[in-house]
Amino acid sequence: MNEPRRHHYLPQCYLKGFCIHPKKRQLFVVDAKQQASFTTNISNIAQERDFNRIAIEGIDPNYIEKEISKFESDVSIAINNIVENGAFIKNTKDLILNLIALLAIRSPQRREQFTGFHSDVVDRILDISLATEDRWNQSQ
Repeated sequence: MNEPRRHHYLPQCYLKGFCIHPKKRQLFVVDAKQQASFTTNISNIAQERDFNRIAIEGIDPNYIEKEISKFESDVSIAINNIVENGAFIKNTKDLILNLIALLAIRSPQRREQFTGFHSDVVDRILDISLATEDRWNQSQ
């Protein structure tokens, strides 16, 4: 079985709502950094190779991606229900609110912020611990 390698931080079921050609699943993209625009399939954007892959002994490296995929399948149904029926009932509401929360934290930029924050904390703790010989001895 092929393992997923393109891990989307914006779910394709969400991106589908912005498609200019829904059947082709195409979006018009503006790249501000490159000052360019183009049309592409939603499978090609808001994704990174192995973004959700983990390296923990005894755990499937794609565990997180597979669990997110299950959640996104439910979200896709909820989004379709809202679009088709205008139904924003309890289960649908909970799924959409969880999606919004996930979107707020699931991106390369946010991951970089978390990594930077943790690195800064470790650096400061080391600076304090190594500031004097007494502190070094106390930390042993």
